[in-house]
Amino acid sequence: MKKEYVTDNKSSVVSFFKENENRHFTIDGAISELRADGTDIPKSSLYRIVSNLCRTGTLKRFETAGVDSFVYQYANFGTSCEMHFHLKCKNCGKLIHLECEQMNELRDHIMKEHGFLIGGDGIINGVCSKCINGENNND
Repeated sequence: MKKEYVTDNKSSVVSFFKENENRHFTIDGAISELRADGTDIPKSSLYRIVSNLCRTGTLKRFETAGVDSFVYQYANFGTSCEMHFHLKCKNCGKLIHLECEQMNELRDHIMKEHGFLIGGDGIINGVCSKCINGENNND
């Protein structure tokens, strides 16, 4: 079995995502924020660390729209992304956790009445209010 090393960079990345557990970050966004906090980490190192953290389940990876095709978020072990829906804007890629009782009722209805279990990340695609109102300029 390969030994897993915990470097200063890896510790900083885990701490950063844990401290921002309710936010999603692209690699570039994470680099910017880490550097603003004084952690100068090479982009290639961040890619490698994030990839390993996704593999071990410490981070979740979500596909988005646009140039940056993925965002990453700390996998809070008290809650599970598989247990709620997500809204994803097809224009800007914004990802919103949707934890409400009505959606849980919808999931139960779909299983009971239609014999279909919604799995994985439960993403509902659409357009966010900022894009509808022309507030996002991601052209």
